[in-house]
Amino acid sequence: MSQEPPTKKRKVVDAPEAVEAASEQITKLTEELPSLPFAYQYRGGKFFYVRKCYERYYELVKKMLDGGKPWVTVTGTPGIGKSVFYAYFFNRLREREPNTWIIAISFWMEAIKEIIVYKGRGDPGTIERKKNAIDMVLEEAHANKKKLIFLCDGPPTKVWSSSKMVVFTSPNEKWLRAVRKTYSTLFMPLWTFEELREATLALSLAGPSGVKCISDDDLETRFNTFGGVARECLSLDEVVVDLAKDYIIDEIKTINSLGKLRSVLKGVHDGVDWHCLFYYFPVDVNGMIRDWKLASPFVVERLAERMLQVTRNDKEAIRASIEDIPRGAPLAEWLDAHEGLGGAQSS
Repeated sequence: MSQEPPTKKRKVVDAPEAVEAASEQITKLTEELPSLPFAYQYRGGKFFYVRKCYERYYELVKKMLDGGKPWVTVTGTPGIGKSVFYAYFFNRLREREPNTWIIAISFWMEAIKEIIVYKGRGDPGTIERKKNAIDMVLEEAHANKKKLIFLCDGPPTKVWSSSKMVVFTSPNEKWLRAVRKTYSTLFMPLWTFEELREATLALSLAGPSGVKCISDDDLETRFNTFGGVARECLSLDEVVVDLAKDYIIDEIKTINSLGKLRSVLKGVHDGVDWHCLFYYFPVDVNGMIRDWKLASPFVVERLAERMLQVTRNDKEAIRASIEDIPRGAPLAEWLDAHEGLGGAQSS
């Protein structure tokens, strides 16, 4: 005769204490978005989620700057939140170096979009519109013996060599080539599913922001489609999510030969919006060495189906074309797992 499992006694928790503990946890996971010039409008409400990697990357950037690097670039796969890290960096810098002056600039289409100057921690910031505003602030900082740093959201159109600079940008080939020999470019990691899940819960509870919590099922579907990119996975607009998915499908359709497949797997953009199909990720603890991979299970599936369509279901030809390219392994694995498949989706 089997025994009944022992009855567990529920721990009694004081309601006010529980609320306070939850509130403290949310405070640690989120911060209020500062008033900064952004290249793109932040659509996550009044607060942003603080990833665990942010503090480490803040220290990596500071170590480079303090070690003599004139500027540091923070980049990575589009949509993972470099601009949000820019907000985090701004907050930490103001907190830890309250006397440092900051010139924050957003760039759009190779032009300055907005400039805000912060003369120390207590300064709420002044929007500058004069053409010579930056030169005037540099002169004033020098006259008052103030430390000054540029924070740029987007690839800058020029470099101010008299001051340190941190650039937060998606992979802009022109800018990355220009700064290649400084060896001061950092690549940020992709999001994990656990991070995304914690973020959507934390942001939905962080004050009267009106941000809804995305269900686990919806989040899992998005993660399968878009991989570790917060922009689509945490989007509050279902229309935007659907459009982003359709865009991926359309880009896959442009890969119309095995030769083109080989090119994109090797990192050649070849007329494709490469960064929506392949994602960068750091492979070293310092974030300076990056590799790339196919973006998500959805991309692997649709790309494999596209190649079956292009080759009229010649799986051996597909395997032969990618067998010497390690980044093509997920495609070969998909073909092996779907050995009986005899068609391809075209939509």
